[in-house]
Amino acid sequence: MFYTLRNELEKPGRFASREVWRGDLGNPAGEHNLRADAFPDFQPQFTPVILTDDSSLVDFTDDGAIGGQGLLVSEKVLDIFGRLKLPPYQPYRVEVVHREKPVARRYFWVQML
Repeated sequence: MFYTLRNELEKPGRFASREVWRGDLGNPAGEHNLRADAFPDFQPQFTPVILTDDSSLVDFTDDGAIGGQGLLVSEKVLDIFGRLKLPPYQPYRVEVVHREKPVARRYFWVQML
C-alpha cells in the first residue's frame, strides 16, 4: 500500500503557512543543522513555528525552514505513523504559535531518512 501526503492550498481552512523563520544560524544544535542522511548526535533545539494569522491548524504540512527531510505533524498523525511501515524516522516536539498564542495541540517535526 502506498500513501501520498500533499498540502491542500486550494481549499479554505486547509492550510498552514509559516511566518519568516527567526532561528539562530550560529546555534550548533539548531534545527537547521539536521541532515537528510543521518539522525543528529545532538538534541536539536527548535525555534517556535509561528503561523500566519490566516493559517488553519491542520494535521500536517511541510516546512522548508527545518533542516533534513520531514514533516511538521500533529500528535494525531504521529500516532498513525507509529502503525505504518515507514523508513527510519525520529519525532521532535515543536512549539507552534498561532495568532500570538501557543497552540495547545502538540506538534512534532518528524525527521525521515
